[in-house]
Amino acid sequence: MTGLLNGAYGTGLEPGWMTDLGRQVIDLERAFNRRAGLSAPARLPRFFSEEPLAPHGLVFDVPDEELDAIW
Repeated sequence: MTGLLNGAYGTGLEPGWMTDLGRQVIDLERAFNRRAGLSAPARLPRFFSEEPLAPHGLVFDVPDEELDAIW
């Protein structure tokens, strides 16, 4: 993706730029949530793990413990 941006706009973005940006955004969101009094981790609505998604019939099945370990 950074190669496309560099080619289209003449920028000099490094390969890890997009990943770093994503992490910064999530860190900012988490900090905002803490300041807003939301101390518990956000969870997806239950239907994500109960209702299969077409066309493959898959559901979100990442355990909460794994999600909590990401950050």
